[in-house]
Order: sequence, then C-alpha cells, then structure tokens
Amino acid sequence: MIPTIGFIGVPSSVGAHWPGQEKAPAALRELELLERLKDAGLHVDDHGDLPRVRFRPDKRRRYQQNLAAVARVSAQVAERVEAALRAEQVPLVLGGDCTIEVGALAGALRSGRDGELGLLYVDGHADLNTSATSPSGILDSMGVAHMVAEEGTAEELSRQGPRFPLMPEEMIVLFGYNPRELNDAEAEALERRLKMPRYPLEEIRGRAEEVAARALGEVE
Repeated sequence: MIPTIGFIGVPSSVGAHWPGQEKAPAALRELELLERLKDAGLHVDDHGDLPRVRFRPDKRRRYQQNLAAVARVSAQVAERVEAALRAEQVPLVLGGDCTIEVGALAGALRSGRDGELGLLYVDGHADLNTSATSPSGILDSMGVAHMVAEEGTAEELSRQGPRFPLMPEEMIVLFGYNPRELNDAEAEALERRLKMPRYPLEEIRGRAEEVAARALGEVE
C-alpha cells in the first residue's frame, strides 16, 4: 500500500536565533517538492502552511525568548500532526525552527501512538539547554530539554502532550551532535544523568551509513 504523506508547512523562526527560517516552506513549495513526491509515486495530502511568524528579540523574557508565540506555534503543529496521523497519513512537517519538534511529538502522542514512538534526533547540537543554562534564551536550543522535562524548562511547551515528560530519555537517540558545541551544563547532563543513546559527530564521520543503521536499530 502506498502511504499518503500529510504535508504540513510551518513558516516560523520565532524560536530561532535569527529570522529567515520562516521562508523554508515557501521555498520548498517553489521548488515543487510536493510535485516531486507525487512523481515518486506517493500520495500527498497538503494540509497547508500555518501562519507565518518571524523572530524578533524579546526584551521582556530574556531567557525564554518569545515563549508565548513559540508555544502557540507548537500547539498548532500538534493539531495538524494529530489530524494527519488519525487520517492514517505520514506527517511531513517542514520548517526551520527546532521548537516545532515539540509540537510534532505532542501531536503524535495525542493520536494514540505513545507506545510506538522513538526519536532519532539528527542535529549538530543536543538542544539540552534550559532558561537557567542558555546564555541567549533562544528556545530553539532547548527542544530536547523540553521533551524530557529538564529542570528550568517551560511548562507551556513541556506539557503540550498527553504525558509528562513527553518522551522517556532512553527513547531519544542523539545523532551527529558536535561535543564541542555543548556548554558545560549540557555536557554534564549527558555525562552524569541522561540515559540517551548517542552518536557524536566523530563517531559517524566516514561511516555514516553503518552508524545510522545501528542508531535506527536502537530507536526500533
């Protein structure tokens, strides 16, 4: 059976370090991504794009920049992902702001798939900052921390799903992060407390296919 892709655009940079990521869904549409998926033999149901939201510095919440807007976008993502999954579709969520992953996970959980979920987190960063450890207060660097409900994260995000924390830490596999990009608090959390399987950049370099297969096996 050919799967149906539930295409969801999230033109938001509100949780990011700078504006620009909000342009990603439109750019991919202009490059005819949906048409190429159809040409590859897939069915595509276009759920449209969420309202466009652009990053602006938040002087009122210095260490949780734009929290209300980030939480709102994440909740909208959760609704679209849940709808796609309940329609037996495979959600394809396109954006450039790492905070949307919290909404994608919350939506998957709401659809009743809590016993099936694992996360292969492909990123150059571990995103384990909190408002207490991030020098910038940019929520884009705190996505995984909110999934596992690290101390100092915002409940507006971490409690968006039907369970708390959103994901058991051992079900998140970190893949491709650069240990040099970890701050002291993130490094300590990974070394001493968190039980996340992890594949740092130096372990992947030169044998990505082999290591990716092993990482996927851990998720499964």
